[in-house]
Amino acid sequence: MREIRFGVEVETVKRTREQVARAIHSVVGGTVRYIGQPSCYDPWEVVDLHGRRWKVVADASLSHVPFHLRAEVVTPVLGYDDLMQFQEVVRAIRRCGARVNTQCGIHVHIDAAPFDGRRLGNLAKIVYKQEPLILHALGIS
Repeated sequence: MREIRFGVEVETVKRTREQVARAIHSVVGGTVRYIGQPSCYDPWEVVDLHGRRWKVVADASLSHVPFHLRAEVVTPVLGYDDLMQFQEVVRAIRRCGARVNTQCGIHVHIDAAPFDGRRLGNLAKIVYKQEPLILHALGIS
């Protein structure tokens, strides 16, 4: 578990991408800047003190939310040692007023390199078996 690398995408509403980027910056330090290209994503970027890029982009799936209040946070590749900082980033995003609604989602991308076919099958079975517990614990449907 401590060797697996991962990335997370978190969709939020009610705050601009700049506000969310500045909230991330308050935790990870470094620099924050507006990239602007491609314009359809209206991206902001935070380069943390380790040189990793945190992105905040528009998300088209949040269709019933004004465009300027849609923000999807895309983390850099993270590891086990980054979990505490990631939790602080999420807390900072919430403190700035960003929220989730029924359209929002979270996606966790896991590095498949440590998995062979058997291990990947076992992981899928565990997640499937525990899905009701995970959904209940997170309070999502």
